[in-house]
Amino acid sequence: MFPRIKLITFDAYNTLFKPRGSTTAQYIHEASQLGIHVCRDRLTKVFGRAYKDQMTRHPFYGFQEGMNPRKWWEELVYDTFVSAGVPKKELDPKFNLLFNSLYERFTSDRGYSTFPDVHDTLVYLKKQGISTGVISNSDERLSDVLHNLGIRPYFDFVLPSYRAGYEKPKKEIFDQALRIMHPYSPTRPDQALHVGDDLNADYKGALNAGWNALLLERGKLSYEDTPSMQSDQDGSTKPRSIMTLHDLPPRLHSFVRDNVTSHPNLDSSGTERSKTISGGTKQTNPQILTAMAQEMKASQQDMNKSRIPLEYRDYCAHLLIPLNKCRGETFYLPWKCENERHAYEKCQYDDYKRRMRELEKQQDE
Repeated sequence: MFPRIKLITFDAYNTLFKPRGSTTAQYIHEASQLGIHVCRDRLTKVFGRAYKDQMTRHPFYGFQEGMNPRKWWEELVYDTFVSAGVPKKELDPKFNLLFNSLYERFTSDRGYSTFPDVHDTLVYLKKQGISTGVISNSDERLSDVLHNLGIRPYFDFVLPSYRAGYEKPKKEIFDQALRIMHPYSPTRPDQALHVGDDLNADYKGALNAGWNALLLERGKLSYEDTPSMQSDQDGSTKPRSIMTLHDLPPRLHSFVRDNVTSHPNLDSSGTERSKTISGGTKQTNPQILTAMAQEMKASQQDMNKSRIPLEYRDYCAHLLIPLNKCRGETFYLPWKCENERHAYEKCQYDDYKRRMRELEKQQDE
C-alpha cells in the first residue's frame, strides 16, 4: 500500500465517463423520434452558449434560488431548441415528452459510457486500500449516473457541486470532501489526490486546497497536436499529467515523500528498490523486466517522423501514430476517428492489465 496517498477523488464528466457520441447528436435523435426537426450545426452552435447563459443566470443548477436541477435543465433544453430555430408552435406540444426522454437518457447508460480504463483502475485502488470519491461540478443526478454505469460501489462518497453549494476550483468543495471522509478515515489535504481533466477547476483547484493533483489529458496525444503547457506567469511549473487512468497506479509513487523509510522496498523517489541476491549484488527483479519486455511494433524512425513524445513511446505507439494522423486530418471533430481511438485505448487497457498481473504475481511471492 502506498504510504502517503489515503484518498483519491475523480472528476466525473470526461474523466470517468463520456457521452455516447456527441451530446447534440443525442438531442437530435430524441427530437427526431417525436418528429421534431432541427439543424445539427445550429444546435451544436447554440448549445454551449445556452448552457453558459443558464449557468450565469442560475448558478449551481439553481441551488441558491431553490430551483431543482430538473427545472434548470428544462429551461436550458427549451431555450436550446428555440435558439436552434425550432418554431415554438412545433416544439411546445411535444416538449414535455422530449424533455422527459432526454432527462432520463442522461441519467442512464443510454446517454453515457465509462472510459475503458476506469473499471480496472478503481478495482486496483480498492485492493490497495485507498479510499476513493467523486468531486464534480454537476447536479444531484450524478450518483444515479454512476450507479447506472455500474461504478458507484467503488466510491466511498459522491460530492456534486449542487449538494456542496460550491463549485471547483473553490477550496470549500475540496474541504467538504475531507470532512465527509474524516469519520471513517481522517485525511490531511497532503494525503489526498484529485484527478480531473480541467486545468483550472481540477488541477489548480486541488493544489490551492493543499491537495495533490494530476491533470488527465485524454485528448492530448502528442505535443504537435496540442500545444505544450508553458509555465504560468506566477512561476508555477508544468502540471503533473497522465494520459489515461491506467497511468495512475504507477504515478502514485511520485507522491511518496513522507514515511518512505517505513517501506523498505521503496527508495526516496518512491520507486521499488532492486532486490538483493546472495553476495550483496543488487539486481532488478526478473519479473519486472519480463513485464516491460513487450516488443515495440513502432520503429524509432516511425515515432520520430510522427513526432511522438518520449513519454508516449510505449507498446501502443504504433496505434497512436494513425490516431494522431486521423485527428489532424479531421480537425479534431469529436465523432471522427472513433475506430482509431478505440483501438489505441483498448491497447492501453490490455497492456495495463498485463502489467498489473505481473505486479500482482511479484507481490504474491
